[in-house]
Amino acid sequence: MKLENGDINSDFLLKVFDEDLVEETKNSLNFFKDIDVKKSEFEDYDVDTPDGGQDWNTMFEKNPYKNSYINIVNESQFENDMIHITEKTLIPFYYSQFPLIVGTYQHIKKTKELYGFDFFEDFFDLSYDNEPNPQKRMRMVIDEIVRVSKMKGQLRGFYSASKNRFRKNKEIVTKLYDDKTDYNFFQSLINHQ
Repeated sequence: MKLENGDINSDFLLKVFDEDLVEETKNSLNFFKDIDVKKSEFEDYDVDTPDGGQDWNTMFEKNPYKNSYINIVNESQFENDMIHITEKTLIPFYYSQFPLIVGTYQHIKKTKELYGFDFFEDFFDLSYDNEPNPQKRMRMVIDEIVRVSKMKGQLRGFYSASKNRFRKNKEIVTKLYDDKTDYNFFQSLINHQ
C-alpha cells in the first residue's frame, strides 16, 4: 500500500492497523492530522506549557472528562510487548468513567493484578486485551467501541447502577496518589550521594 506524500505516516500505522483498515480510513485519518490539536467544546482553557508539555494540575482541576461515560485511553505503548501503565490508565478510574484501554497485550490484565481495579467486564468485552497481534487487537478495540456506541440507553442504566464500583476504583487511585514509596526511594538515593 502506498499513501501519497503528505498523507498520514503509513509505516507507523501499519504496525497497528492492517492495510485494509488504513486504506479504508485514510481520508478520516488525514482530516484529523490536518486539524492538529483540537480541544473539545468543553475545554475553554489552555493546559499546554511553553516547553510542549501539559500542565497536569490544570488538567485535573478543569476535568475535561466530566461529560463522558467512557474514556478511551490511548496508552503510551501499543505494538510492542512492554506493559507500561501510566497516569493515562488511572484517569478514568479517578473520574468515574468506564475505561477502554488501548494498550499493549495484557495491559488490562496486569493493571487488574497490580491494583485491583474493576474494569466492568460484565458490560464491556475486553477480550482484545488477550490478543497478542497488535493489528487484530486494534480491530477488536474498534469493534468494541462501535458495539458500545450503539447501546447508549443500556450504558446510562449500567452507569447509574455502578456508583459503588466507581467509588471503589477512585479509592484505589487515591491510595496510589498518597503512597510515597517511590518518592521515599528516590529521596534515599539522593541522600546517599
